[in-house]
Amino acid sequence: MDVDRLISDTGQRLRVRGERMTPVRRAVLVCLAERPDAVRGTDIVADATASDPGLTAEGVAHALATFESMGVITRHGEGDAARYQLHPAACAGAGAPGPILDVPLVTIYEEYGAGAEAIGKRVARLLGVPFIGQSVSSETFEAAAQRDAVEANFFERFLRSFTPMPTDTDLVWDLASRTDHEIVSENTESLLWLAAEGAVIVGRNATKILHREPQALHVKLTGPVEARVAYASAKSGIPLDQARRRQEREDRVRADLARRLYRWDPTQSELFDLTINTASFTDAHAADLIVSAFRFAVADFPQAPGIGD
Repeated sequence: MDVDRLISDTGQRLRVRGERMTPVRRAVLVCLAERPDAVRGTDIVADATASDPGLTAEGVAHALATFESMGVITRHGEGDAARYQLHPAACAGAGAPGPILDVPLVTIYEEYGAGAEAIGKRVARLLGVPFIGQSVSSETFEAAAQRDAVEANFFERFLRSFTPMPTDTDLVWDLASRTDHEIVSENTESLLWLAAEGAVIVGRNATKILHREPQALHVKLTGPVEARVAYASAKSGIPLDQARRRQEREDRVRADLARRLYRWDPTQSELFDLTINTASFTDAHAADLIVSAFRFAVADFPQAPGIGD
């Protein structure tokens, strides 16, 4: 886990509340970041005071209460038996300390027009898990861009209005009240809830959030730009020039959002287990490749019927 990132993000949230990152708060975060399992309050006090003899049990207790109220940590139990643990939404941007869900998962990052919806739905059917599509549609991106003549202004306004939920309708321009950390926390919490029993997930930074999951396969769908533009035009029933504008905007902005919010670069390959040029395959064949790769990667997942039928 990137402890410096965790401390920085939490400090940003504290500043929004008119508070600051104190030595005792920093010590509590470091202690919890080093422990993947829930930790007793007395152990946190011991660690914190050992690292800085000037800290007190009362200060640690106050820091724990503050972080619990912010949603940075979760508490299990009451009184002296209480144990504390970093909330997954708070530590996702810094790298989760261990498996979160341990259920069958396929994450898909798509370059525009690579067929993620059709391919992902078939993969979900073959594996017997739900399909979760992009949180923000191409149409919403397009409508947002049309409201702002200047693309740089569009990016900042879109980021501040980004609300990742199961369905996406209108964007509300709220520039002042949402920090990057709040956006990360809401998106992560929503994703973990949606994927709790397994899923095929397109976008939503799922590749980064779930990259430590033992039963996850992380896939990137790509292809030559002109092939992707032609595919999107045909699938969406829009002119080629409109599809081309969508491709240029979405490939750039989705990658920018990933770099800014989750500190990962989807244009690079290190987090992906499988990259497919979908221009070389039909949607069905690409889906079958993903399912086969998933079964190789997660040998104990039961074989589902359908491939080759």
